[in-house]
Amino acid sequence: MIKQRYNTAAILLHWLTALIVLAMIGMGLWMVTIPPKTPPRELLFNLHKSLGIVVIMITLVRLGWRWSHPPPPWPPEMEPWNKRAAQIVHGLLYAALLVQASSGYLASEFGAYGIAFFGMDLPRWGSNSPDIRKFFLTMHGIGAFSAIVLIVLHSMAAIYHAVRPGRLSPRRMW
Repeated sequence: MIKQRYNTAAILLHWLTALIVLAMIGMGLWMVTIPPKTPPRELLFNLHKSLGIVVIMITLVRLGWRWSHPPPPWPPEMEPWNKRAAQIVHGLLYAALLVQASSGYLASEFGAYGIAFFGMDLPRWGSNSPDIRKFFLTMHGIGAFSAIVLIVLHSMAAIYHAVRPGRLSPRRMW
């Protein structure tokens, strides 16, 4: 029998990722407006960095799960171009999650403060290098914009496939 929807683990990992990433987007936009060297800013930056590491870990677990547990089949009425577009957006979303979190991690590693993972200072292997940090911060900014665009596209497609008359997709994540 062909499974008709994602399994529970895939659904939980998807929504855990979504909640963390949405929180991090809001946090990232807010924390840069707080004056430097103030406790709220430091707290938000440390939380943002910690959650970024969690996103890397969850994304790697998701990729492993996806590799070992293929998704349900596409709806038979779905056109080939639509399937291909979905595959591209999904692939880019995974790439964006990894690039975004990794570029933030590397920017911190080559910055003055390093990373405290939920309060525990991680060992430093990079040195304070403003030019390298700036490169990774630029990647992080471009990645944030790209991730937001991909999330919007993904969400719009999911809503479209959920509400189109008489055609509830079996590939849903709820």
